[in-house]
Amino acid sequence: MSENSKDKYRRERKLRIEEVDAMRKILQGQGYCVECGHNDPRDLEMHHLGRARNNPDLVVSLCRNCHGRLTRKQDFWPKKSLDKNNPPIMREASIYRGLSEFFAELAQRSFEEYGIA
Repeated sequence: MSENSKDKYRRERKLRIEEVDAMRKILQGQGYCVECGHNDPRDLEMHHLGRARNNPDLVVSLCRNCHGRLTRKQDFWPKKSLDKNNPPIMREASIYRGLSEFFAELAQRSFEEYGIA
């Protein structure tokens, strides 16, 4: 096996291990979409509430639809929120914003469910 083949194999293996670890976290965590309740583990994804760079451990499981909706909201955050070298106060602000958008989605869904919207 050539050196390039070995490197490729190692990279692919590392990716597979990361995927298994991500799925394990979802299944050991909530195990369902915390926004809509969808519970097919094949459709669940981890969502970083304050973006991964700001807090890689602050995650919830969401179905693909809910995850896409919340991620699209994050796409409109200031580009500065993606900076790796942000001071702690900026990272905290991003976490608070992610939490507030997440809870606003939950509240809206509850209001609609009970005909209050």
